[in-house]
Amino acid sequence: EDLREVLPDGVPNSVQEKLDMLRGRVTRMNRMLSDMLTFARSTHGQVLVQEKTIDINGILSDAKTWIDKPDGMHLNIDTIDFGLKVAPTGLRQVLQNLLTNAVRHHDRQEGKVDVTGQQNADGSATIVVTDDGPGIAPEYHESVFKAFTTLKRRDEVDSTGVGLAVVDRLMTNLGGRVAVVSPVDDRGCRFELTFPADLVGALV
Repeated sequence: EDLREVLPDGVPNSVQEKLDMLRGRVTRMNRMLSDMLTFARSTHGQVLVQEKTIDINGILSDAKTWIDKPDGMHLNIDTIDFGLKVAPTGLRQVLQNLLTNAVRHHDRQEGKVDVTGQQNADGSATIVVTDDGPGIAPEYHESVFKAFTTLKRRDEVDSTGVGLAVVDRLMTNLGGRVAVVSPVDDRGCRFELTFPADLVGALV
């Protein structure tokens, strides 16, 4: 129950600010506990490879329902012309984390996030998530994949610092890799997910 409705004289602004900060930190703690569980699952025995080839487009078609984004943030998804022999839940977790990260860390109300895919000459395949946000300085390209790492104070951005660590762990478990390129055209990030050839299949 809101203290402003209980106390006869209301709550002073200074007290309300502290209560709002406390509420935000409790919410973030709950999210961190959930993310810790997700990270633990990503590092211990989650079955990610399967015989059946899945259509990535089916997963990405629901992407806009995963992401809490401002109206000015545009999500552009190309048609992916290859399939992957991976568990849908694991792939969805990887893509959701990257897309959420791109929106959450954007420094403008208007921007874009692009998703593309291509098969490579060696039979592997790459999915690329590119944003036009502030980018990541080269000296942080490795540390962003470590659990509980954020480049801003947690009171400034709603992040537990687990999302990219989960992406890295799941891709490693698949025998693939994730890499970051930044800046892109002076700002922005490009995350490249590369899947080994034995996980790439044709769409029927």
